[in-house]
Amino acid sequence: MQLLERCVKIAKALMSSNTHNGLSISDLAQKCDLPISTLHRILQAMIQQGMVEQNKQTKHYHIGTIWMEIGLQIYDSIDFINVIRPELQRLSKEVGESVYLSKMSGTDTIIIERIDNISNPIRIYDPLGIRIPMHIGSGNKALLAAMSDEEVTNILSQLVTLAEMEQLKKQLIQIKAQGFAVSHGEFTKGTSAVSAVVYNGFNDIEGVVTIDFVSFNVSEDHIQTLANRVMDTAKRISLKLGYKGVV
Repeated sequence: MQLLERCVKIAKALMSSNTHNGLSISDLAQKCDLPISTLHRILQAMIQQGMVEQNKQTKHYHIGTIWMEIGLQIYDSIDFINVIRPELQRLSKEVGESVYLSKMSGTDTIIIERIDNISNPIRIYDPLGIRIPMHIGSGNKALLAAMSDEEVTNILSQLVTLAEMEQLKKQLIQIKAQGFAVSHGEFTKGTSAVSAVVYNGFNDIEGVVTIDFVSFNVSEDHIQTLANRVMDTAKRISLKLGYKGVV
C-alpha cells in the first residue's frame, strides 16, 4: 500500500509540474518528501510500466503516456462523444461562452470536459484535469445542494470552519430551491459562473455543467437566461443517461 501511495504521489507531482522540461530527481524528491535513493528505485519501476519517462539528455522525469491511454479509455467508456459532448457543444453555441463538465472526486471536483466558444474573443480557460475544492465555485455548490446534509457536512468539515460551513449551508438551501448555482470571482477573478447538476440512470449525481463568463457589466437578466440554458442542458443530458427523476 505504501508503494502504491508513493507512486500516485510521484505521478501527481509530475502532472502538476509547471515546466515542460520535467523535474530533476532532486526536485522530485523534495516535492514528494522522499529520499533520493528510495525515489530512484520507485522511478525505475514506474518507467518499466510506462508511468514515468526520463529524458536521456537532461535526465529529467516526465509523466508517462500510459496515464493518457487510461484516461482516454475511461473518457471513451463514458460515451461523451455520442451523449454528453454534443449537448455541451450546443449549449456553448447558444450562449457564446465556455462550457465545462466536472465530476466529484473526494472533497474536490475535476474538470473532465471543456467546450470553448471560438466566436468569443474573450475565453476563460481552465485546463482539463484541474481539481477545485468543493466549497469553491458554482459547480461545486450546485453539487453540494443536491446531496444529503450528512454528505455535505462530511465534505465541508474537511475544508472549512464550522462557521463557514453554516454560512454555506444557508446558500445551499436557496440553490436547491432554484435548481442552479451562481458564483462570482470565487475561482478566477473577473469571471462568473452558473451551474446545474446532471444525474444518471441510477438516479445518482453524475456531474455538473457550468457556463463560465466574464462578469463585467453582466445583468441579472442575462445571468437568469444563462441559468435557464444550463438547467435545460443538464436536464437533457440526465434524460439521455437514463435518469427517471425530476430535474
